[in-house]
Amino acid sequence: EVDRLAEGAFQPHYDIEPVAAASIDDLNKNTLTAIIRRARDIFPRVFATLPDETILIQLGVLTKVDDRICPTLSGLLVAGIFPQRFFPRLKVVFTVYPGVSKTGNEKTGVRYLDSKEIVGSIPDMLVETLTMVQMRMNTGAVLEGALRKDVPDYPLIAVREAVANALQHRDYSPDGRGTHVEVNMYSDRLEITNPGGLFGSTTIESLGKEGISSSRNEYLSRLLTYTPFESGYVVENKGTGFMVIESSLAQALMPPPKIQNSLTFFKLTFEKRRRTMIEMSNRSWEVIDEAIIAELTSRGSCSIKELMAMSGLSRATMTSHIRKLVRTGKVEPTENARSPKQRYRVVRNDHD
Repeated sequence: EVDRLAEGAFQPHYDIEPVAAASIDDLNKNTLTAIIRRARDIFPRVFATLPDETILIQLGVLTKVDDRICPTLSGLLVAGIFPQRFFPRLKVVFTVYPGVSKTGNEKTGVRYLDSKEIVGSIPDMLVETLTMVQMRMNTGAVLEGALRKDVPDYPLIAVREAVANALQHRDYSPDGRGTHVEVNMYSDRLEITNPGGLFGSTTIESLGKEGISSSRNEYLSRLLTYTPFESGYVVENKGTGFMVIESSLAQALMPPPKIQNSLTFFKLTFEKRRRTMIEMSNRSWEVIDEAIIAELTSRGSCSIKELMAMSGLSRATMTSHIRKLVRTGKVEPTENARSPKQRYRVVRNDHD
């Protein structure tokens, strides 16, 4: 606690401490090339003519120790092949518990259903953690009108931002390096916990507010904006991560995350999504025809089978509604009456 309080008086640089036991061979060359390319694209006047090694030193990926080049901690975290060789606890531990606490199931004695240590660079740990969450959570269905929409327990975009923030902003001081990031899935919630509380001017009240952002690991944070991940980069580093979390939860009709913050840890908790009263009651027969027309308009055409899959209704029920819409001139078939390729579309009027 004394060390964390003392950090408030200066900007920590634990993220660019040299890892003298490592060498550039411990880094992924493709990732280094991508970081260099990104830096030159963003700041051509600064980096266009500099040698690759100089760029990596100036970005904090590499440093010199006794005239020898070695990676920094940030360099290992963003581009390391196996950073846990040097820092075994800088990892993510993902655990699925059967109940609402870590005590497990008292009747069966089962403490957890699944647990995995996730290692590698930050991009590697991020993608594997998201894969594990997606595999272990449920994806249910709700009705919009009469048609079905798949809804996961937790929006992946919110989980992605939370895990990325945990890895980006966690405590990387010598004391903090003995603690890993935890992602715990319970029967009623998902918790993401990282060592080290909020840093600098950032408070619980300021999270999600524009223009307010403090970074404990400023070099690592910058490097992550240059580090490729899927179709973009690991983070944007514009202080919008928590805004994205709140927005994606709101769009999924879920409450904001619960926040716990102390000098030694920071925790985000997502409540498991529950169907709203509107979703549970939205099975009115009056909206089925309207929902079918809306879906046909959106997709151009659909088969009976496709409409059954979207609505969860039986073939007899869906066929009855389609026939009524055909009789009233709102919908028309695209093939002859007995064609196995039969599809239906909305009748276009003379002005369309």
